[in-house]
Amino acid sequence: MTDAANYDYVESQLNPLSLIDYFILNSYVVCVDWLNWNTAWWRGRHPEGSAKRWRYALWDMDATFGHYINYTGVPDTSSDADPCNPEALGNVGGQGHVPLLNALMDNETFYSTYINRWADLGNTVFTCDYMHSVLDSMVLVIEPEMPRQCERWGGDVAGWQIELQELRDFIDERCESELMSGMEDCYDVTTVNLTVSIVGQGDVEINTINVTPVSSPFTGYYFEEITVNLDAQENYGVQFLFWEIVSGTAVLGDATNPVWDLDLEGDLNIIAHFGIPVPPEDVVFNVEPVGAGSIVLDGIVIPTYPSTESLSVSGHFIQAVGFGMWWEFSHWTSAPAGNVISPDVNSFNANLEVTAAGAVTAHFVYIDHTQLEVQVDPVGAGAVSVVNTAYVDDYWTSGLILDSPLNFRAMAFDKWEFDKWLVQVTDPFPNDRSTEMFLNLEGVAFESVVAVFKEIEFRIFIPNAFTPDNDGVNDSFLPLGQGFTADQYRFTVINRWGEIVFDTTDPSIPWIGQNSVQGGNHFVPDGVYMYTITALGSHELSSSTFRGSVTLVR
Repeated sequence: MTDAANYDYVESQLNPLSLIDYFILNSYVVCVDWLNWNTAWWRGRHPEGSAKRWRYALWDMDATFGHYINYTGVPDTSSDADPCNPEALGNVGGQGHVPLLNALMDNETFYSTYINRWADLGNTVFTCDYMHSVLDSMVLVIEPEMPRQCERWGGDVAGWQIELQELRDFIDERCESELMSGMEDCYDVTTVNLTVSIVGQGDVEINTINVTPVSSPFTGYYFEEITVNLDAQENYGVQFLFWEIVSGTAVLGDATNPVWDLDLEGDLNIIAHFGIPVPPEDVVFNVEPVGAGSIVLDGIVIPTYPSTESLSVSGHFIQAVGFGMWWEFSHWTSAPAGNVISPDVNSFNANLEVTAAGAVTAHFVYIDHTQLEVQVDPVGAGAVSVVNTAYVDDYWTSGLILDSPLNFRAMAFDKWEFDKWLVQVTDPFPNDRSTEMFLNLEGVAFESVVAVFKEIEFRIFIPNAFTPDNDGVNDSFLPLGQGFTADQYRFTVINRWGEIVFDTTDPSIPWIGQNSVQGGNHFVPDGVYMYTITALGSHELSSSTFRGSVTLVR
């Protein structure tokens, strides 16, 4: 990797900073279950996308901060583990991650970026204060749930708090001073302090971190003989003027050059000076077609178009927002050419670098779709399943992009039955009476579907004879029907002397010729018997009574 061409090729295929962050983070939290397990890498597949290079993803990070089983075999799981320990693990898991890192470390650019990234993170997110603030924010969310967690899964809150304190102690032992001494031991570097102050309005990028006027002055540790990349950025409409060395020694070639590749020789205190604002330029913003969307400029929505905005000569955030879900952003156009949109004109979130008066237009395209509404009539009688899409028991509407017929199923609730489909535009298949039907909605802009249900009609059929001789045919006497329930149901049989021989309130129990007066242990003789049947229809307000005779013949 000492050959620049080889490194350039690797950099075209792999995001080096992602690899660096992956190793640094796992090393810092002393992960003991990675490389051979829980390692993920990915890249975007869009041919014009901005994420086509391979990069890493964090996955299953519970085996950290001295917790859990050392599956990876890291040499030291304590809080004073050396930051370079992962480099000595070999090809753990056989996927080549460590050999790749070690090969890249032979390249001077990669090596400097790696060491500087340790410093950048150590000065920011790896500080004790920052890590404890993140942990505290998580505890605020988790702590109220812990009693129920312990009740459900075991353990106790006191035990959780002990383990939480162990985590806090690990952070205190690991952050800042321990990290610096580890870096010195691993990479034979000397720690120095760098202080950067800002006078005026501007930002200073230090390697991968950004210092703003609010966070100025910034003081952090870096390393001698490891080049620190400084970039004074004109983000607030004022110009960068010059660098000033307040104390310490460093080589400063052109003090007015905003980019300074700084080689530290000891502690250094510097100032970045920014000057008078440049006069603003008028930029006209527009949307095509009219009404398709809007533009957010520096966090504020532009209400009408075209709109002329007076902007500072600097970078400005622009965002294209489609109206509703069916207008999709296509691209930006801008003029003159010096007003550059980055990262590219196809990014709906972009930066506009204003250098002169001009115009910016956000272009949108319409997405063809079907607006579908589904209703149940009457509400409460049933439901419709729009298969793999929605469950409707009242009213539902949505826009859909379809490439095949849509499947509908009608489901009647108790006391109701499906009647028919009412479809406004397309023809239901196989017909409008089938509980399951399909609609081909390709090219249909709007469709309305109503599932109509009707009350189950109250009917009772009462036989006039039966033969309870156990031959399996007509052995019982039972009223049959639909549209009624057990509420107010009563079925009574009386002999010629007015004695009740059978009586039930359960619609499912038939009379098989037994004499209930005698406990059901005896059967009545053949003959004619009177019956009375009372039932309440599901949709009726009062019950109905049916009387008649039935002949019992064996």
